[in-house]
Amino acid sequence: MNQHKMYRCLMLIVLLSDGKFYSIDQLSLKLNLTQRSTYRYMEMLKTVGFEVIKQSSKYQLNPGIVPQTIKSLLQNGN
Repeated sequence: MNQHKMYRCLMLIVLLSDGKFYSIDQLSLKLNLTQRSTYRYMEMLKTVGFEVIKQSSKYQLNPGIVPQTIKSLLQNGN
């Protein structure tokens, strides 16, 4: 994964875990991505264990799961 992808992935985690709900349009603008790429990043987060919550057409991460998921990833060597 190159630095830009890593940065966008981390920024997506930060945005989605700040307690607010974001639409795909909002996330795409903030991350300078297409909507399709934003959906791909969201799917990647789900794949590695983050719980993405959808309310209407907006998303956020389960606030309590972020530290747990990161700790789990570090312990598993991913």
